[in-house]
Amino acid sequence: MGKEAKFVVRLSVNERLFLNGLVAETRTAKERALRSRLFLKADADGPCWTDLHIADAFDISTLKVARLRKRCVLEGLEAALCQRPQGVRKPRKLDGAGEARRVVLVCGQPPSGRSQWTLQLLADKLVELKVVDEITDETVRKTLVTARRTAKDYAEAIRYLVDELPPDAEKIVLVQDNLNTHKPASLYQAFPPEEARRLIDKLEIHDTRKQGSWLLC
Repeated sequence: MGKEAKFVVRLSVNERLFLNGLVAETRTAKERALRSRLFLKADADGPCWTDLHIADAFDISTLKVARLRKRCVLEGLEAALCQRPQGVRKPRKLDGAGEARRVVLVCGQPPSGRSQWTLQLLADKLVELKVVDEITDETVRKTLVTARRTAKDYAEAIRYLVDELPPDAEKIVLVQDNLNTHKPASLYQAFPPEEARRLIDKLEIHDTRKQGSWLLC
């Protein structure tokens, strides 16, 4: 059965009937239907799937599965079926350094057993890496499309790329679009002159002829 889950979901007969009804109802919200199927598979008196099995089947992360198991056990089934109100804990947008971490993830290898990164996997990984306390897949999607792209965001992304990715590299080749904030002057706006110069000296910058993604892999 694999590693035993810390929080064991055990459904009653009525709860199983309730969840099966939600799954069968075409008007059930997508996330609520997903959670219904998840709890039916996690049921210790039913299929009793492991977190990994559930994650693979529904294309979500094991972190999300474990989080929903815990909520179901501690708060009850109905609470676990509902998404938390946005006002309780509003996910914040990624800053420049967070954007850089997201770029690195997208350009790198996806989790074991996955062919590519999904928005939910990216969101869960950013939380796991403590880039943010909480972020939704929808927020990740918005950062892919409507990132603020200010001079400070760009400068923070560059500092992360220089200091965290290839620390022993003599030179980093950076291919980027020609957005007006994507220039060495942005580093001088954000950092003291000596820090800006340190970062610039590590880079070999190539601009594309027309605007593409924010930082190209």
